[in-house]
Amino acid sequence: MTLLQSDLLLQVPTVIHGFTTKREDLPDWGNVSLIQGDPSHALDNRAKNTTTLDIPPEHLTFSLQEHGTTIRRVSVADRGAGSDSPESSLPPADGLIANEPGLPLAIMVADCACILIAERNGQAVGAFHSGWRGTFENMAEAAVRSFQSLFGIPPVDLAAWISPMICGNCFEVGGDVWKKFEERWGRDHLLENPLRVNLPGLIGTQLVQAGIEPSNVENSGACTFEEENLFSHRRGETPNGRMMGFISIKK
Repeated sequence: MTLLQSDLLLQVPTVIHGFTTKREDLPDWGNVSLIQGDPSHALDNRAKNTTTLDIPPEHLTFSLQEHGTTIRRVSVADRGAGSDSPESSLPPADGLIANEPGLPLAIMVADCACILIAERNGQAVGAFHSGWRGTFENMAEAAVRSFQSLFGIPPVDLAAWISPMICGNCFEVGGDVWKKFEERWGRDHLLENPLRVNLPGLIGTQLVQAGIEPSNVENSGACTFEEENLFSHRRGETPNGRMMGFISIKK
């Protein structure tokens, strides 16, 4: 398995995007996180994944992720933050959004979702991190609203892709978390015996409820816990690693 891409986002000619995978042909199985394994391998792996799409790895732009719903607008002055060390990342935010070309926005995951969103004519893009906490707090809606508030782009003009993440069959939770989701989101995306939450299904619903047309929401359908060609934090494997979703407007 190599770089994954969205059929929907591939229809936007001015947008470049991708999602890295676990690969036995790369050092540390293709890990791209500078805090997992050998940082020099991670930098090499980033380069091998992005240069095929003409994205210089030193332009990748990261923020410190903290499982919240803070979204940061990125400018050319921010380009490359976090590309060489975690310490150089932008301040904490779980969403990055931009309307300038040549600004590849990047999110790290290993069971959580990376939501990639683009205006369907390529006028703006965003990358958003949504684990169970971010999904509970509705990062998806915050992402959609940020296009409207920052750039005046209505939800109907957006296309969104939900990356591989842990699926509803595999994401077991305690009774307290399950009850929280039931009280806020109802039972449409909850399962029992054992208690589980269908996070990718709920994120898809949230994107549609925020105003994106259902036909413009694509779910990868891949489960990080089930598929060995994807990193999973919950699976507890060794070596472990992280995958990266990224998106940019072409220069």
